[in-house]
Amino acid sequence: MSREAPHKRRLREFSSRMPLPPWHPDADIIGLAYLSRMAEMDLAFQLKIRELNRRLSLFTLLRMDGCSGFRMTTVLRHYFYEYLNRMMKHGPYSLPISVNIVEAFLTFNPELMVFDIRK
Repeated sequence: MSREAPHKRRLREFSSRMPLPPWHPDADIIGLAYLSRMAEMDLAFQLKIRELNRRLSLFTLLRMDGCSGFRMTTVLRHYFYEYLNRMMKHGPYSLPISVNIVEAFLTFNPELMVFDIRK
């Protein structure tokens, strides 16, 4: 049994799903370029990405407009949107250090590859 804190276990699990950033010394630049090119040519993958983007826009609208109006829910939705924006534009390695604190209120959704607000 591991004595690792649940927070550290969740962050380790999250980071294990993400590829290394291009600036990391162990990153395979040629492999990343190859995968990027294959993704551009794969029509099934392109359709899946379009469907994911459609679902993600509806998911975001639901999360942002489904607020009770209390101060805490408004703040959490602000963090949700900030992390979503960073993940979509720059990838998981652009997340700020505040993710270590706010992560207690968010959970990672592996289907959409974004953080979601905990119930």
